[in-house]
Amino acid sequence: MWCSGVAVPRPDRRRAGGTALRDRVRGSAHDAGATSVFGHHWSHDGEAFAAHVGARDDHRDVRAALDLRIATLPEPIVPERWRLMTWVGAAPEHLIESYARARDAINDAPMPEGSESPTITVEDVREFEEIAAKRGREVRATVAIDERDEVAGFTDLRITPGDTAASTDDTAVAAWARGQGIGRAVKVESLRRLRTERPEVETVTTMNAEHNAAMRHINTSVGFVPTVILTTTVLTKPTL
Repeated sequence: MWCSGVAVPRPDRRRAGGTALRDRVRGSAHDAGATSVFGHHWSHDGEAFAAHVGARDDHRDVRAALDLRIATLPEPIVPERWRLMTWVGAAPEHLIESYARARDAINDAPMPEGSESPTITVEDVREFEEIAAKRGREVRATVAIDERDEVAGFTDLRITPGDTAASTDDTAVAAWARGQGIGRAVKVESLRRLRTERPEVETVTTMNAEHNAAMRHINTSVGFVPTVILTTTVLTKPTL
């Protein structure tokens, strides 16, 4: 069970507001039969509060930002006979199955101990797309496709039309296609197209596990600059 965050205005912090919210979360976790509750902190105050309630620090994520207006984005390179493709909205029907397989590669990324990610299916992808559409979010997917018409890697950007900021949702490369520069190629291509087709966008944010060295290296090489580190904390039984 995930807790997206507990925020208490500074003047109220000595009034046990955070502890009361923690107790409410614990009650909800017990009602749901959860064995663990995950949350994030990104400041010394958050770290102290997590320790106070018995949470254990676990996974760390680095959030980074790119100034798209000045980023250097050379034409990407993919293996011979491969191609890059970008779509906005729903994935093409003839690619949806291989796209779902490629998206499932995100489950190889480092995750907090005790968390589990189910296999991503075609139905899951269609549900993600429908939810984004209902929220008025534009999903821009860029994929690398091999000579068999198999999606080998992908990245997707999300933006609310008219906003000056966009965010990367996920980027991953299937295990069989790694080591060929696919991750960087789809990342750069997606940003090039975004800058051309959505010139109002000024910044793009992304987030990766601190020890996901490969993806963080790609982001740094493109021009992303770290802005904050989010630490995942875990409350488990019997502390929970």
